[in-house]
Amino acid sequence: MSLRFSFPALLLLAGVLVGADEKLVPAQMNPRTDAGGSVWDFQANGFVNNGSNDCFDNGAMLQINGRDFTASDRKQTADGSELVLTGKNDQIAIVRRILVDGKRSAARYLEVLTNTGKQKLQVIVEVRSNLGSQATQSAWNDGRLVNSGPLPKKCVALAAIPRPGDSRPGVIWVIGETAAATPPTVEVSNQHSYAVRYTFELAPQQTRVVLHYVLQRPGLQVAQIAEIIKPLWRSALVKPVVPPAYKKLLVNFRSGAPAGEDASEPPLLPVIAALLERAGVEDTEGKALVGVGRSEAERMSGSLSGGPLIATTEFGAVTIDLAEVAGSEGSGFRTLLHLRSGETIVTAALSGSLRLETEAGVELPVDPAQVAWLVAKRGRTDGATQADQLGVLLLSDGSRVALSNAATALPVISSYGQATVAFDQLVRIERVNEPPGWLASMRDGSRLRILPATREIEVPTCRHGVQRLLTARIIGYLRQGASMAEDDEREDGAHLDNGERFLGGLAGPTLTIQTNGADTAIPVERITAIERPEDSNGLAVVLRDGGRLVGSSGDGTVAFLAGGQSWRVPTTRLVSWQAAKPPEPVEAAAEEKPDATTKPPASPLPAGDEQELKEDPEEQEVEAIDVEAKP
Repeated sequence: MSLRFSFPALLLLAGVLVGADEKLVPAQMNPRTDAGGSVWDFQANGFVNNGSNDCFDNGAMLQINGRDFTASDRKQTADGSELVLTGKNDQIAIVRRILVDGKRSAARYLEVLTNTGKQKLQVIVEVRSNLGSQATQSAWNDGRLVNSGPLPKKCVALAAIPRPGDSRPGVIWVIGETAAATPPTVEVSNQHSYAVRYTFELAPQQTRVVLHYVLQRPGLQVAQIAEIIKPLWRSALVKPVVPPAYKKLLVNFRSGAPAGEDASEPPLLPVIAALLERAGVEDTEGKALVGVGRSEAERMSGSLSGGPLIATTEFGAVTIDLAEVAGSEGSGFRTLLHLRSGETIVTAALSGSLRLETEAGVELPVDPAQVAWLVAKRGRTDGATQADQLGVLLLSDGSRVALSNAATALPVISSYGQATVAFDQLVRIERVNEPPGWLASMRDGSRLRILPATREIEVPTCRHGVQRLLTARIIGYLRQGASMAEDDEREDGAHLDNGERFLGGLAGPTLTIQTNGADTAIPVERITAIERPEDSNGLAVVLRDGGRLVGSSGDGTVAFLAGGQSWRVPTTRLVSWQAAKPPEPVEAAAEEKPDATTKPPASPLPAGDEQELKEDPEEQEVEAIDVEAKP
């Protein structure tokens, strides 16, 4: 006797797949955009069609035991933030949950599988992505080049690095941990097709979940991978946007606390890891070795001495001590000289007197101009920067230029106005394609799209003095020691419908709301939240005393602070604003008695309005909203 269930009945039996209290509505398969401007055009079965600038030729296609996943039912959460696609493969019930993590500019996939049968099953989950064009190379997050096979130790992500000048973004896949129950294996074909596989068993009625992320990044370089994934993973997952019921069911990530780093090993710079892998040179702890080659095929290792090196650059000649060098690649008219400080110097000529003592004890002269590649052993000082270094500018030719802390400001324009942002206020700049420009992250946690307001900027560098740079050459900036993971989940501040956010607070001493034909100036310290009422283009201002005012203003904007500057944001873009939580009160040594002669502060609202707000806030609602924060 066989039993047949309709799919809704199947979802009821395997209740863990979709929560019983979760409200789902028919899916809208429209393209979605993250905070970095990347486009996610999900198709009916959950894969990405093209992405940004033809990044994919179908990305994140799902197969279960060799069969393509086909969604028989397509839903989304009531707020539209997450797609919930359901299907079945023999006795395996499948749910693909797909969410564009706008704050961290990534697509998060949950592949939820339940064995609805009575026999134990072996399951092979494959997620395959084809690129729109061939990548120049594939690398792990520690900088090593990718070979098909098991996930290497301490790696969690692989990346496809675009060819120089290719407008298509690079791609990063965050796929799992070697310490998890089911670490993945990977297969890379011709730098074009990337398959990630997970193999595990499912007991009858058992549910298991595979979590993975996909990121699109224009102009991606190997040295950037580890920093880019920090908001998602640092020794363990960072605040994953995963329903609580699924967290303990993950097979490819640990659900426990972050594991500590091995303090006995010095840090491994991504550029050193990539060059060691490329050169086939073992990085041993016992020897101060380097690998040197006059061609891609030549391999010599030993101890290098001599120097200094004289590098001829577009900014003039630079003297580099040999101890500063992490590696180099290229020869002749263009060499990339990678330094332990994280800088990369593009040289037109490289000279100096070097000697290599091989492991057999033979000394050989080395002409830097004839070296096609060089890689040094890791060192305890790797990552240490110059004392006056503020950050690093990334240029389109591969240069990483150390910016002095004397750097002043960057003139920029955005959809919210024009400003001059101090470099000291910037944490990161990334180039984005859609729309073209930069995505800037500020020290106060704000994030917005900007464009340079000038064709050139003058910047003080640590090695080259003051230089004028074309802003079109700048593809990124990273402040020294910066990390975006700490504040990435903040709920306070202004959040916009395109993923941008302003966390510096409201600009100006008051916010003026027009309601019932009268202007009401509200001190910003009395405001705890600004909301968008349903079925209204207006704003509702929530006061700390519980009052609520809905109204309009003249220009339809609210002024917010970001990076120390004021920006006027259209109210139609605002999702919400919430005041930061006040600091915890400090207990006084002695209780202070109120002064009977002190009068309470005057209400900022017109007479009668304050009481009316508390008693019947609904009467304050009007059809149109226009908010203006007076300076």
